[in-house]
Amino acid sequence: MKKQDRDSEIVKLWLERYPASEDRTRNNVLSFSCWLQQNRSELVPYGRSGGDPYQLVQSILTPYVCSEQ
Repeated sequence: MKKQDRDSEIVKLWLERYPASEDRTRNNVLSFSCWLQQNRSELVPYGRSGGDPYQLVQSILTPYVCSEQ
């Protein structure tokens, strides 16, 4: 899967899972990252080549996080 397609899919899933902007918090990025690893692991490769899955998801979702909580 191309990076652009992967990133788009992660954002789409994030917005579906947290439709209310007040729910799009940094804490929920962590929960969402764990959910992705368990349910859509093909989107968050990890290990030497993939790096830290949470950091990857956080970097993709930063523009979509609406609250620091």
